[in-house]
Amino acid sequence: MIERAALNNHLAAKIDALTLTRTDCIAQTASHCFDISLWQLLAGLCVGGCTALIDDATLKSPISLLKAIQGHGVTVVQLVPSMLAVFVEYLQPLAAADRALDDLRIISTVGEPLTPALARAWLALYPRVPILNHYGPTECADGVTHHLVSAPPALADAYVPIGKPISNLEVYIADGPRLCKAGEVGEICVSGVGVAAGYVNDDVRTKDAFGPNSFSNVPSLQRLYRTGDLGRFRSDGLLECLGRRDRQVKIRGHRIELGEIEARLSAHHSVRGAVAVASVCAGVKLMARDITRAEEEGGTRRLISYVSAPAEVTEGELQNFLAEALPIYMLPERIIHVDGIPLTSNGKVDFGALPDPTSLRPPLPTPFEEPQTDLEAQLRQIWSGVLRIENIGVNDQFISLGGDSLRAMLILGRLQTGLGVRTDFRLVLNGTIRSLAASISARAESRPCTAPACGKLLTRSPLTRVQEHLWFLSQLDPSARNYIIQGGLRMRGIIDLAAFNRAWTDVVHSHQALSARIIDEDGPVQLFDAPDCASLELTDASQLTSQEAEKLIAELRRTELNGRFDLSQGHLFRARMISFGPANHLILITAHEIIIDAWSISVLLRDLRQRYVDAAAFLPENRVSLSTYAVWETQHATPEALANQCSYWRRQIGDDPPVLSLGTGRARPQTNSYRGASHAVLLGSELSHQIREFARRHRCTTSTALLACFKLLLRMYSGQDDIIVGIPHVVRDQPGSAEIVGFFLNMLPIRSAIDVGQSFAVHALRIQALVSDAIANSAYPFGWMVRDTRLHRDAGRSPIFQVMFNMYSEAAEPLGEHELDLTFREYETGYAKFDLTL
Repeated sequence: MIERAALNNHLAAKIDALTLTRTDCIAQTASHCFDISLWQLLAGLCVGGCTALIDDATLKSPISLLKAIQGHGVTVVQLVPSMLAVFVEYLQPLAAADRALDDLRIISTVGEPLTPALARAWLALYPRVPILNHYGPTECADGVTHHLVSAPPALADAYVPIGKPISNLEVYIADGPRLCKAGEVGEICVSGVGVAAGYVNDDVRTKDAFGPNSFSNVPSLQRLYRTGDLGRFRSDGLLECLGRRDRQVKIRGHRIELGEIEARLSAHHSVRGAVAVASVCAGVKLMARDITRAEEEGGTRRLISYVSAPAEVTEGELQNFLAEALPIYMLPERIIHVDGIPLTSNGKVDFGALPDPTSLRPPLPTPFEEPQTDLEAQLRQIWSGVLRIENIGVNDQFISLGGDSLRAMLILGRLQTGLGVRTDFRLVLNGTIRSLAASISARAESRPCTAPACGKLLTRSPLTRVQEHLWFLSQLDPSARNYIIQGGLRMRGIIDLAAFNRAWTDVVHSHQALSARIIDEDGPVQLFDAPDCASLELTDASQLTSQEAEKLIAELRRTELNGRFDLSQGHLFRARMISFGPANHLILITAHEIIIDAWSISVLLRDLRQRYVDAAAFLPENRVSLSTYAVWETQHATPEALANQCSYWRRQIGDDPPVLSLGTGRARPQTNSYRGASHAVLLGSELSHQIREFARRHRCTTSTALLACFKLLLRMYSGQDDIIVGIPHVVRDQPGSAEIVGFFLNMLPIRSAIDVGQSFAVHALRIQALVSDAIANSAYPFGWMVRDTRLHRDAGRSPIFQVMFNMYSEAAEPLGEHELDLTFREYETGYAKFDLTL
């Protein structure tokens, strides 16, 4: 609610600052929806001048804008800095005569920070046409401060000042109730005739932004508006604006103004525009136990900058330029080149249009090279689809691109599906597109790849090889609860409950594992006729307090965990929905792991999203079913077909493998209770970054680097140099297996002797080689390894290994428009599978 006196004050200030007379022609560049259009339309008319209306299409075309300013004899024009930057870029290569603006005597900038580089670029073209830098939010009748820039800013300047307040207004820099001293950063606050009375029909926002002025007793300055912008007074009394307060972020304990990063980048002589963001690294599924409250933390932030600059200005050069003026904690992880900073319809930065940094090729020492053959082009398309990275070079190392064992296995499956090629896992994990293409081309002959058939649903089937081991364990102790998985599926936002229930029913019915029961007919057989689990029981908790709701969830979790899982009776997948309000629902899922793994949760989430948004696009009949996969595996994953892998594991595990003793000093019980608990150990962002950098430099995966650390820790606790650690591996390399809900985890024992005389890098690379070899032989079931190994069986210990390392690294999936906002977090169950799991 802007009063007429505020507009009048602003018009008078503009007339004075621009020295407007009846001979002036002011360009109307702003849409009539925006406040700045008022002074552009009225100020010239107030002094007897004229106004030239410039439409939006003309404004967006630099050549049309130049002709319009020339044709109308415009003397004053106002542009958003990002739009001015595009205009300047167009003008720079033109001859002086072609870009002549004889009538133009002053320009004005507003809406975004005017960068020193842009001011220098304009004044280099038109040294006699100064810039009136203007700052002012809508809540203050637009105009608050003015600063005339008539000389190019110095190269060392990071900001162009926004100047001093116009008449009848006062500006304060405040840190809460305290006024800041010169040089201190605080919030820009405004008082005086220009301040609005508040927001129409919005008392909450009005109370938050407007209030009494505790910094002055002057009657005309009683009302104060807190702009939400950060600023500081220089020693000469001029004000600098550092950007929005909500763009002030806290990363690794440091408070960072993103505007300062942008200002420093923009000070580089070749940078035409810069944007800094603090993106959140978040995934749709968190399989770590719910012990860190990560659901409330909102993910880890990382600094990313985007620049519009010539390609020859490298990321390293810009990082060094930033490091000269900014502390290390303010340096962005990436500085990404873009053709131009994307803008919204009103000329502001369109943050949503900036490219996703995870989809861009990381900075690599190898030069980028395009594919030279059709095979290389096909392989790049497969790699890009799995890694979700554009513009992969044919000499880029798979691991350096962020590849790991899960993604390598996906690529193996797509090679079989798309190219009919079966190749070694290690050629993907440790190679490049070019080396992989050369290996495929050098093969004398290619054997046809047999794959599970799509579309068939059998009413019964054998168990998969890895399911057999879990069935054997359940026969040893039917009461054990250490193979029960429980988690919460959160849904945020308003949903159509009836439509969601239909989607849930269809998705659950489409996956055979969720209706499986397993019986013994001289060996295990799974039947897909268990009681229907597709209906969701709804519990209304919308009237409960948050504490009462948490108590209810805990009670329901205990009830489900205490419920009996009889494999022969089925009902191995259980779900119930709890509603905390129209935009907040939780589905509590409890299941036996013999029918589901972490990967399967992702399959369910993707299917739910697709079925809820577009039922016609959900086509489960085109997929491989669990039953046909199990039959295919029985026919092809035979002991004879896996003889070489059998030999590998006999050599790797050996006879009488070492038993790890963690030296607790306590007598080991004769029977296991499987009771356990989880403890959070947070590495922190800085240490995590260092680990990833170590892995990248030494061309090993982050998982392997951490496993190498874990091995050394176990040596310290046990005093043993020969240690076996088990790692779970998802065996989904066959075409179609990635879309099946089921249990596909095989345990791989990694045995290594630790030589304390070696460097850690050598140790890590040796572990990497062992893990690569193990995954290349991962089709051989762990249950068969136990059967083949000569070892002393201890009822109180797990065979072959007693400690597990698990780093689940499935990539986060971007949330599409109108999709369900779903996240899954595994809960603590109070049971453990091994002595220790990291």
